[in-house]
Amino acid sequence: MQFRYPTELSAGEYVRTEAWKFIVVVRCPIHPDSDCRITRHGTYPRKIPDGAKILRILCHTGNITFSLLPDCFSSRLPGTLADVESVVLMVETAVRNSGHDELTMKTVKETLASPDLAAVAGESVADGRVFEADLRWLKRRIEHVIAVLSAVAGFFPETFGNCPPTLATFRSILEGGPVLIRLRAIAELRIHEIPAPVGLNPRFSRPQDMARRPP
Repeated sequence: MQFRYPTELSAGEYVRTEAWKFIVVVRCPIHPDSDCRITRHGTYPRKIPDGAKILRILCHTGNITFSLLPDCFSSRLPGTLADVESVVLMVETAVRNSGHDELTMKTVKETLASPDLAAVAGESVADGRVFEADLRWLKRRIEHVIAVLSAVAGFFPETFGNCPPTLATFRSILEGGPVLIRLRAIAELRIHEIPAPVGLNPRFSRPQDMARRPP
């Protein structure tokens, strides 16, 4: 089981300060109304960035462990939420500039195949990594982000209702970015009902699961 560790640290700062060594957990998040005995239970490494470790905690009441994922990191995807957002926003911008109204894998493929890719992508194409990436790698991130935005819009219709699941739209509503890190805080009470890479719900591990809007 995984829970959110609220922090404003970037991934680099988290690693440089070895922040996992200084995390203090006062109350068990699994049994918040009980006086559980909890102890540190080691760490496990993140592949990206190098040197990052995630703290594990043991709840002796339930004899179960849980980990604390810092806000900067993606869940069920390597790297950070900022990395995911940067990549998807870059593709989203290119698709929109190419004249498409929706961000779908069909419009992404058509955009990436365009002979005028540099023109529609603008300066972002100079980065290169997005447009040279494996299409499956891109597809996974795009599907994840669309699923997150759709779920959040469904859970918070008073703020995001009826808006298309695009980062540009959510940035407009939130009056700026980054979007994904802010959504983890906004949706904290439903963090286990929202798909990765923002939410901590392992049920949304497949594209066909992630595509479902919440009831």
